[in-house]
Amino acid sequence: MGPMARELWTAGRILILAAAVALAGCEATDVQPISPVTELPTASLPSPTASASPAAVRSPSPPTVRMDTLSGISAATAGPGSYHYKVEVPQLEGPGTHAASIDNVIRANLQRVVDDFVAEARDASAGPATSELACLGKTVRLTPSLAVLRVDCSERMAGVDQVDALTHSFNCDLSGGRVLTLQELFSSGSAYLDVLSAAARTLLRNRLPAGDDRTLDDGTAPVADNFRAFLLERQGMIVVLPGRYRPAGTTAALEVTVPYTDLEHYLARSVSDLVKS
Repeated sequence: MGPMARELWTAGRILILAAAVALAGCEATDVQPISPVTELPTASLPSPTASASPAAVRSPSPPTVRMDTLSGISAATAGPGSYHYKVEVPQLEGPGTHAASIDNVIRANLQRVVDDFVAEARDASAGPATSELACLGKTVRLTPSLAVLRVDCSERMAGVDQVDALTHSFNCDLSGGRVLTLQELFSSGSAYLDVLSAAARTLLRNRLPAGDDRTLDDGTAPVADNFRAFLLERQGMIVVLPGRYRPAGTTAALEVTVPYTDLEHYLARSVSDLVKS
């Protein structure tokens, strides 16, 4: 190979090598190796709380009522000052259904009835008869939020022929932990007593002897004391009139039912919801 040919051959080799290097550089710059895909950690999401189906939601249960008894007898079983009594005392049972204060109010109220009876019996007229007091408890209405209880008492004092009858009522707001008074049922300043008075007067006018206007006026006057025994029944408010207005020959007191529709404009809102429960 001559000098000229050798130079051309060498130059060709250099060009080929340069091209190869340039090509390799391009591949290294433009084509990146594919890295394996790395999965990001998945955050664990709290599982949704399953909503209870309507069938699984349990309504609160109403309480139960037991009857405790207050009973006693005088040291002398006969003769002046002798007496005996038996009084049923309704008490509520069931966790979370009532405050203990309700039971205490009922018991304290009926204990006063016993104390007043014993004090009067000890001073009763002399004679062989014995003074007697008997009270029977009854559950009128029971819901998870309202308990309506009544205790009917009959009392005969020694030396007195007449039997006195008196009803004690206990309308218990279970969620509020209280025994409702008549005044607490109605909005302040409302004319509810006029409504109760009119209903009682209509009933008594048909039951009392003709011409007994004074008893009618006194017994139906729009004062709270005439209507202190009341029962929040489902269909309306029942007012138990004092025993002196009972029909002749019976110890059953007269009852007046006043529909809630006649009272709805006067009822306190919380009480309106309570009686509809």
